[in-house]
Amino acid sequence: KEFDTKRDVFNWAIINDVIVFLLKENGKEFNDNLVALDEKGNVLWSSKEQIDVPNRLGASFVGLYMDFNENCIVNAQAYVGITYAIEAHSGKVIRKTITK
Repeated sequence: KEFDTKRDVFNWAIINDVIVFLLKENGKEFNDNLVALDEKGNVLWSSKEQIDVPNRLGASFVGLYMDFNENCIVNAQAYVGITYAIEAHSGKVIRKTITK
């Protein structure tokens, strides 16, 4: 799927040579709305590939921030009340924390 960085990006985190985008479509969250790109614009990973949930609503993200206490980790807050700590380069989920 294509997206416009001026219109569709709600938030982002830059870690070394990776930028992780939190996307919205027409101003609204949607399922699997995280994507990471390298410095050349190549897709490294997306939440659709990396987040294993029984219901894709669990992969609808509403917040994204860098973890300054851990190197190369971004935290993505899902609509369902779970925060995922994700390694920015690989997309590997390091841990899940219930936040509701």
